[in-house]
Amino acid sequence: MEVSFYSKDDAFSLLKQRLPEVIGSLEKYNIENPLPPTIYVLFDNKEEYEAMKTIVLNYEDNIINLSDVTRGLSFGEQEQRVEKVINLMNVFQYLSYFLILVTVIIVISFLGYAIRLNFFRFQKQIEVEKLL
Repeated sequence: MEVSFYSKDDAFSLLKQRLPEVIGSLEKYNIENPLPPTIYVLFDNKEEYEAMKTIVLNYEDNIINLSDVTRGLSFGEQEQRVEKVINLMNVFQYLSYFLILVTVIIVISFLGYAIRLNFFRFQKQIEVEKLL
């Protein structure tokens, strides 16, 4: 299990790095750091998840958002959510490859068209010069 603690200032600086437009909105309305100190827990398998749930239940008096932690999301449901995100990212990757391929084809066809125009223009000029 990997546990990361973010103080109020750390969480705000992380938000500033990831979403600067949100910080602009907060500054626009004179809202200072609204983020609480936070602990992020990352786990890799079902055993770590179950251990985390046990620890959370032991300290439920100290946890403000316990309902978010214990709202019924099982490890399997979280695995399915992660799989959906990974599949969506794969679709975006293949879509980006397709768009790059289309862009390359368009650029190559445009360059071929420009080269052919120049060739035919010079071909006519050479024919005229041969006649002279």
